[in-house]
Amino acid sequence: MNKKVGIIVSARIDSSRLPGKALKLIQGKPMLEFLLLRLRESQIINEFIFATTKRENDDLLSDLAIRCKYKVFRGSTNNLIDRYVGAAKRYNLDTVIRVTGDCPFVNGEMIDFCLNRIKNRKFDLASTKGLFPKGLDIEIYNCSIMERISSSKLLSEDDKEHLTLFFYKNIKKYNILYIKPPSKWVGALSYTVDTPEDYKNIAKIANNFANPCFSIDEIVNLENHDY
Repeated sequence: MNKKVGIIVSARIDSSRLPGKALKLIQGKPMLEFLLLRLRESQIINEFIFATTKRENDDLLSDLAIRCKYKVFRGSTNNLIDRYVGAAKRYNLDTVIRVTGDCPFVNGEMIDFCLNRIKNRKFDLASTKGLFPKGLDIEIYNCSIMERISSSKLLSEDDKEHLTLFFYKNIKKYNILYIKPPSKWVGALSYTVDTPEDYKNIAKIANNFANPCFSIDEIVNLENHDY
């Protein structure tokens, strides 16, 4: 039986350092929409889900995701594990590719590369963290294991708020694969959006291209030519 794999993107409207960042414009589009369009370029995945909270102030994000033809799940505000487990169960996923809304340059090309790298390998969690440039981050995990973790009495409030922290705190218990990028994708810049300065930098990079679906190669090449 083929396993059902899907992308789940998470975001909330509030951010302590950059409030409303999911709606900040990149190439004239809200950052969340920009990211959702880039992920749609995957040639492997056909399950695209957006997970946010049940709060009224996140209605704008939910509506935006629906316009981008994403399925939507709304759940806990602070328990991110519960939100992701709920989304995976709602849409019958076996494996989840986790993408955060503050990494707008992650794209379908990168998703497909990572899936091909771990194809036919056994893992509980696969991660690009620490190997890909910051902001080109994804994690891929086994849904049944995440569901077991969600009911663990050992979970702290911090664990609940940070989806995969429990894996990293218990590395002897879980099989974690680290995905290496192609050497041509390795760069010094950060592509995450946490602060106003981060946002200005990302918007500046994106403005060098005519449409949202530029490649990772193009981003890194731009860095090498002092954009």
